[in-house]
Amino acid sequence: VLGDYPAGHEVTFWSYDGSQWHHNSFEHSGGALSIQRPTGHSFIDELRIQPPNSRIQSMTYRPLVGVTSELNDQGEGIRQEYDLFGRALFSFDRDGNVLLENRNTMINHQN
Repeated sequence: VLGDYPAGHEVTFWSYDGSQWHHNSFEHSGGALSIQRPTGHSFIDELRIQPPNSRIQSMTYRPLVGVTSELNDQGEGIRQEYDLFGRALFSFDRDGNVLLENRNTMINHQN
């Protein structure tokens, strides 16, 4: 049991079935709240209990580099990859599709 919450709170979480992540959500009916893993799923992550008419965004960071992932209140995520120098290379959606590609070119100016 996660605690008592009033009716109307939106509960969202991701669950993993062994091959991919699934976004789950429901409206809490009030009282004690507990979460059960969906059948066949082994993990739950990013559990959120949101009051009505609110917004939540979460991010993960890599020290000295920057934001490595973002998840908005609709469960839509973006993942970032960086090169060895900490420069952004790619942004991916939750299905691994490239949303943005940055090309960094080094130019050697010799006098």
